[in-house]
Amino acid sequence: MATFITVLLIALIAGLLILWARHAKRQEARAREQMQALAAAMGWQYLGAVAPPMAGGNYSLLRRHAGNQPGFSHLMQGEWEGLPGVLFVYTYQTEIPDPESASGSVTKYTSQTVAGFQFPQADLPPFHLAAQNTLHRLSERLHKTDIELSPELSQLYQLQGEDAGAVRAFFTPARQQWIAQSQFRPQVDGAGQWLLIYQAGKKIPAGQLRDWVRQAADWARQLAPAQAAGQTQH
Repeated sequence: MATFITVLLIALIAGLLILWARHAKRQEARAREQMQALAAAMGWQYLGAVAPPMAGGNYSLLRRHAGNQPGFSHLMQGEWEGLPGVLFVYTYQTEIPDPESASGSVTKYTSQTVAGFQFPQADLPPFHLAAQNTLHRLSERLHKTDIELSPELSQLYQLQGEDAGAVRAFFTPARQQWIAQSQFRPQVDGAGQWLLIYQAGKKIPAGQLRDWVRQAADWARQLAPAQAAGQTQH
């Protein structure tokens, strides 16, 4: 009897795993179809699960999770009103403490939508602009790692970079004023030719992506290097 129950439980678990795998596969196929349709509507090229052109570069988002088996999916590329860009989903894993787990931790997967905009003539200093939170304020108080921003903007954002002088010079008063007034509050990584714009841990639904890309592109234009052709001088 005990053997029968054990076999039954194994069969039940196997059946549930098969059903879950089929469901996940259908969900992924549906997401791919939605993103392909969006790319077509935007006039962009859908490339799928391949790395974006800035992968491996000196960008805070990509460096922070480089050792956590990051992955890229739903990459598409094209232009948004003349601004070259890419859009993709970036997924990484982290280990979360869990006393009930045999290993003492569980794996958490985080996915977020990232828009990248390219300025071929630029050489941006590496920087990371992130929304302020309690941990940021504590870190700033203890380690003084933030680059100084205007009093208004420092209540909203934390700015870090390897070359504080170059980053400070890039974030002119005009740029800071525009950021402080914006209702859209993403995180931004810059380096070289690219600006990466995203919201930490947030994957944007396909139905909202077009409007989200528009807002991200507005930020990219406002932060555009002064020497970029056709961009506003700051």
